[in-house]
Amino acid sequence: ENPCCGTDSSRYRLTVLRCLPRLQKLDNQVVAEDEIALALMEGEEVTTPPGSVQNQLSTNGLPDAETENDPLNYNMEET
Repeated sequence: ENPCCGTDSSRYRLTVLRCLPRLQKLDNQVVAEDEIALALMEGEEVTTPPGSVQNQLSTNGLPDAETENDPLNYNMEET
């Protein structure tokens, strides 16, 4: 059920490389330039389910008490 596998698990490597084109090694194998080019054309685009990005950004996965003092949670004016 890995979303990178999409509907065809044989395209897993192309999908991961499309999402992460600067990756140098995947599954302990060196990534070649031509493989990146192929991945950009044939790999599937992975999208985030609606609403999940907002939940991650608002709390950083921490309880409210911890996010209050988290420097990553400050906006530009506060920094």
